[in-house]
Amino acid sequence: MLEEGVSPDGVSLASFLSMLAQYGNIKQGKEVHCYLIRNRFVQNSILISSLVNFYAKLRRIDYAERTLVQSTKVNVVAWSAMIGGLVRINDLHGALLLYKHMVCSGKKPTEKSLSIILKAIRGLRFLRFGSQIHGYVIKVRFQLDKFIQSGLIGMYAACGAPSHLCRRLFDQMVVKDLVAWTTMIVAHGLQGEGSATLRLFDEMQERGVCPDSATFASALSACSSSGLLYEGLKLFCSMIHKHGIRPTKEHYASLSCLIAKDRRIGEAYKEYERLGLNEDVGALESLLRACKVHGEIAYGEMARRRLLEIEPGNYSACRILADMYFAAGRWEDAQSLLRDSGNARVS
Repeated sequence: MLEEGVSPDGVSLASFLSMLAQYGNIKQGKEVHCYLIRNRFVQNSILISSLVNFYAKLRRIDYAERTLVQSTKVNVVAWSAMIGGLVRINDLHGALLLYKHMVCSGKKPTEKSLSIILKAIRGLRFLRFGSQIHGYVIKVRFQLDKFIQSGLIGMYAACGAPSHLCRRLFDQMVVKDLVAWTTMIVAHGLQGEGSATLRLFDEMQERGVCPDSATFASALSACSSSGLLYEGLKLFCSMIHKHGIRPTKEHYASLSCLIAKDRRIGEAYKEYERLGLNEDVGALESLLRACKVHGEIAYGEMARRRLLEIEPGNYSACRILADMYFAAGRWEDAQSLLRDSGNARVS
């Protein structure tokens, strides 16, 4: 465009910065910043917001802050982008202080800035300040915004508020999307209400909302907290076979925790065989780690044998079982296993 003698306007430059942020191109973004300074675009509030948002998304908070401070045309969008950047790098106290500074400077929070600051409050578990935000939301009639509603539910749940309060907010929502359902599932899980979590999970699907990976992770965590072994295993199996969702490390960690907390390793192993989970390498590794927690060597040996049948090159199973032998004082068995597996790590 520049080579052909066409000067870009503010809208095209803002769009270009947004694209550069998506690709993480910090070098070209700085070149655009220099172009804006040379051509006196730096007092354009839209472009200032785009620059702050660009740097914040790439976690260059130093550049974002400098841009914000040096400009006299800072709108609430730029403030929100900066606050969001601080939340993204987990500087939650900094985000809270900047939000207060924004309000004190006369800027009125928008739905976007409120939903962002609710994430910071949730992380810090500042219930009192969260309640103040809730009061402001009602005062300015933002309570029908689905992002704010989900943010309030998540904030109250993280702060330990009773689940019936979260449910009241949830029931007031006109549009309940997947984020809202998942947030409410998390709320029940944090209160140790596994059965309520599963009822809500079923209700969500009856309403035509399909769970995603995050929803299953939250539901599995709730089953683990409540000791719902069979329900958790069925849920895990449904995630794979019915919904076609590939388990992540988070799912496998919840599965291992579920079995370890329940302590019924033998029954878990039988359920594995019944549900076909003994064909899944990650699920078997989760079972093996649960065996390690409780020193269940016999079932650990069975899980390890099955793992090597499916994946002969998986020697992490041998190392886990060797650790179990060491813990039980079976030094020779541990050394023999490590030697046979080609990982003789004997201290």
